[in-house]
This record gives sequence, structure tokens and C-alpha cells, in this order.
Amino acid sequence: MKKRYLIIISIVSILILGGLAKALFFSESKNQNEEVFVVRKDDVIKAVYETGTVKKGEEIKLSFNLSGTIKNIWFSEGEKVEKGDILAELDDTDLKVQLKQAQASLDAYQAQLDKLLAGPTQEEIALAQTNVESAKASYENAKENLEKIKNSAEKQLELYYRDAISKIDNAVLRVFDARNFVDSYKRTYFYRGDQESIIVDYKKKDLDKIYQELAQYQKEIIQTNDCSLVDQYLPYFATKIYQAKQDLDVIKEKSEDPFYRNIISSSDKTLLDNHRYYLSVAYTNINSAISSIDLQKSTNDQTISQAEQALDTAYYNLKTAQENLEKITAKPRKEDIEYYQAQIDNAKQQIALLNYRIKQTKIVAPLAGEIARILKQEGENAQMLEPVIMFIPEKNYYVEVNIYEEDLPKIQVGSKAIIEPVAYPEQQLTGEVYFISPKETIINDIVYYSVKISFDNNLGLRPGMSVDLTIISEEKNNVLVTSAESIYKENDKEFVWLKTKEGKEKRYIKTGLWGSNDLVEILEGLKEGDELIIEK
Repeated sequence: MKKRYLIIISIVSILILGGLAKALFFSESKNQNEEVFVVRKDDVIKAVYETGTVKKGEEIKLSFNLSGTIKNIWFSEGEKVEKGDILAELDDTDLKVQLKQAQASLDAYQAQLDKLLAGPTQEEIALAQTNVESAKASYENAKENLEKIKNSAEKQLELYYRDAISKIDNAVLRVFDARNFVDSYKRTYFYRGDQESIIVDYKKKDLDKIYQELAQYQKEIIQTNDCSLVDQYLPYFATKIYQAKQDLDVIKEKSEDPFYRNIISSSDKTLLDNHRYYLSVAYTNINSAISSIDLQKSTNDQTISQAEQALDTAYYNLKTAQENLEKITAKPRKEDIEYYQAQIDNAKQQIALLNYRIKQTKIVAPLAGEIARILKQEGENAQMLEPVIMFIPEKNYYVEVNIYEEDLPKIQVGSKAIIEPVAYPEQQLTGEVYFISPKETIINDIVYYSVKISFDNNLGLRPGMSVDLTIISEEKNNVLVTSAESIYKENDKEFVWLKTKEGKEKRYIKTGLWGSNDLVEILEGLKEGDELIIEK
């Protein structure tokens, strides 16, 4: 019966206190669908609420959260240590080198961002302008040089074409002379109808045909003055002149027949050899003209190509100089600022990670206590979470609690905890988180992590007793606050409805810490005593 009365009294007390709090911090509104919260100074607490179990102290296995080589073990077995003493260290040389490099990267990116935001100096602008003018001059010179080279190449090639036409004219003349000589030679000696005469007659007709064809091509070249015809016909000229030379060679052979050898005059034999020689020279000259033109074309192409590349390079350099001048004189681009800021943020994250890892190279005494056993020696390798030191806490009672994985980031070693024993509902104890398990615990398919909290057992709590825990992750004392219910959001901006004489006014605000106690820290936009309307 006594317990029932206590419950009734507690409920009545809560109702009275709730009404009193509402009277203090909320004022009445004429509109029954509204409440008014008065901005005040108060404490904002962000905490995790859980229920834990009291346990009796035992040896604690202390280990590194990284693998590595043990550099120092600072205490011996049996020695007393204080909370926070460094008990052992891993070799952190490589991590410190990486930290130095990350810091250098941060400094470099920060300097680049500062320079970008500061803008160029007058000297830098003047230098960039000078570079543009210099690049313009180089571009104009390269363009002029290309035109000169093209003109020179065209004139030089034209000379070779003229020489080729001259050699064509000479070759046609040589074929013409050879044809006329063979005609007279045939009528003088090879008119008897024998086999030799028939062959000579055939070769004479072939020379007639060669001459007519070459004369026709020569005429086309002269009339059109088309160099492409020269390129097209030169190989044909070479072939036909060689054919004419072969015709004379055959006639020479028939002239050595025993019968004709004695009747052909020596002067005619000499003339025949002369015509054979002239055609050989003409053939060589035509082939020489072909080679000279091809070589000159190749030379021209190479020289022009080099000049074009030089022009392209000059154009690229000009554009680069112009873009650099524009970049220097232009306002900093948003994307450039964001790029450097991202690199800075990344470097800071890397530094924070390395500092964290360097911190993990140390085993720190979580509480005051005694070194029971040392399981590893200096110079040995220690694996992550491998026990290195067995530690006995001075306080032999602690609270163990399983923290949900989403709440774990809110807690760290050293976090303050308020302990409310279920058996002593009106009593509170204070404690401190000294251990967070790196291994998860699965309970009903949900991930938890074991957390241990040390405390002074002034109430004589026994192992197995339940306690309600408030683990404080962040706290702001005596700051300007409002109720979380009074804050609304609009396009990622926060605002409140400020009560005015005329009614209400939308006021944009900037908030700080959002507490678990329904209070929110106000950084900008309100002052103490402002009345905020909360729509029900």
C-alpha cells in the first residue's frame, strides 16, 4: 500500500513540476492552436540514454588498435599508473612522415587558394601582358615565314617543271631525228624484202608511232601549261624513249648481218650509234627530271610541314598567353575555389586520420590502476587488438552497457556519464567512459558495441544491478536557447515565428547544438526574452 502511495505522489509531483515549467518557459497565447516559448539562457545537452549493468572490476586486456612494432613499454609489472599515462607505444615513424607530407599538401593548396582569392599583383599582370605581346609577334612571324616558304617552294618546283619540259622537248626532238634517220637508212639499205628489211621496216613504223604519241603529249603540255600533266606524262615519256632506243638497238643488230655489214657505210653506222646515244641521254634526262621533281616535292612538303607546325605552336602559345592573361585578370571562378577548397578539406581529413592513427599507436591507461602483466616486449610485432598489457583498475566497479551502432559516434573515451541506479531512484552517481569495444555484439540481429563506465561506488551497488545512464556527448552551458518545436525549415534555411504587436514575423535564425533535452542553441537572429509562436 505504501508503494502505491509513493507512485501516486510521484505522478502528482511530475504534473505539478510540468505545469510550473510550462508557466515559466511558455506564455499563454490568445489563439488556442498556438503556444509561445520565451527565449532564455540554459544548458543544451546532447546525450545517449541507455540502461546498463553494474559489474565488479577484473583484469582488463589492453591492446593497440593498429598493428606494428612495439617501440617502447614505459612501465613494469606491479607498477602503479595514473589515468592517461602512456603505457606503451608502437613505432609511428612512417605515420609521421605521411603526416608531414599531408601537412605540406594542405599548406600548398591553402597557399594556392589564398593567392587565387587575393588576385594577381601588378607585376604579374604586366608580365602576362608582355607574354601576350611576345606571343603575338611570334605568331605573326611564323605566319609570314610560312608564306615565304610556300612561295619559295612553289618557285623552286616551277624551275624543276620548266627543266622537265625542256627535257621533254629535247627528247621529242631526238625521237624525231632518229625516226627521220631510220627512214633514210631503211630506203638506202633495207629495201630488198628479206627478213632483215622486214624487221627494220617494222621498227621504223614503231618509231613513227612513238613520235606521234610523244608529240601529241608535248603539245598538250605546252597548250595547258599544266604541271599535273607533266607529272602524268613524264613516266610515259621515259618508257617510250627507252622503247625507241631498243628499236635502234635492233636495227643496229640487223646492220651487223654479214651481208649488210659490208654494204652499209661507216658514216651511216656512226650516225646510227649517235642516235642510239642521244636517245639514251634523253631517257636518263627524263628519269632525272622525275627524280628531281619528286625530291623537290618531298623537300617542299617537309619544309612547309615544319613551318606549319611552327605556326601551330605559335598559335597555341598565343592562345595560352591570352587565356593566362584572362585567367589572371578575371575574378576567381567558383569551380576553382571549390576545387582548392575540396583539396584543402581532403588534406585536413587526411591529417585528422593520420593524427587519429598516430594516437592509436599508444596504449593509454584508461583509469588509475596497476600493471598486472606485460605480454609483449619492445621490438616485437603486435597485431591489432592483440593483448599487450593486463591492467587492474583501482576502482573495482564499473557499468557495462551495449550501445546501438548509430549512437556509438556520439560517445568517446572520456565522455561524462550520469548514473541513476534503479534501486536508488533519488540518487545519482557520475562516471566516465573508459573503454569502447572495437568488436561488435549482435543482439537480435542488431549491432551493438560494449561500453564500460568507471564510477565511485559510494552507494554500495552490487554486481548485476541495473542503472539508467545518460552519456553526455556534447554540452553547452548558459547559452541562448529555444524549443526545437519552435524551429521550422524552408529550403534548408531555419526560421521561427517571432511574436510582435501586429501578430507574428518570420525571422531567419542560425542554430548551434541541438540537444537531446528538446533545447536548441541559438547563434544568430534572436535575443533573450523574444517570444516565439509554436503552432500546435
